[in-house]
Amino acid sequence: MPVPPLPRSRINGTQALGRLNIALESRFGPVKWVSLSGSSLLFNKAMLDEKKIDANDMAEAARTRIKSEPGFAVAFTRKALLSVSQAGAPYVDAMRKFFNPDVSGDLQFIFKPNWMLTSSTGIATHGSPFADDTNVPILAWGPRWVKPGRSALRHTLCVATGLASAVLSLDVSGL
Repeated sequence: MPVPPLPRSRINGTQALGRLNIALESRFGPVKWVSLSGSSLLFNKAMLDEKKIDANDMAEAARTRIKSEPGFAVAFTRKALLSVSQAGAPYVDAMRKFFNPDVSGDLQFIFKPNWMLTSSTGIATHGSPFADDTNVPILAWGPRWVKPGRSALRHTLCVATGLASAVLSLDVSGL
């Protein structure tokens, strides 16, 4: 049965980021404190060091403010993602799967279901933990090795490893 299209709501990232920076300026001083990168915020580390501001204080202030913006479901600080005490919290396990402390942003966030940035021209991001965004139909056609049927794979990671194994003949047993 086909799924009817879902209503989509858009977040103007430039405006949301502007409001966040204004809120942070009122607490920490007149500096552009954060920038946007994918589904994370990057802090102005040079200014944090120069003004001797604790990155954890900045992260908590940014997390509190971003959660008040329409369309943002949750936000996790770097400290929270590295903390054992967060285990089992909603979405934290999903966030940790793509969080790399060496290269990830300083504050990771997830949009609410059916929300995305206005800069996207699509109707899905395939980067949220919600079913409306992760259920991605994949059709395959090809030589005899593509057998008709349905797959029991139901998670993005499973689909990726399944395709790597079936189509590219890669050993994915260690994943």
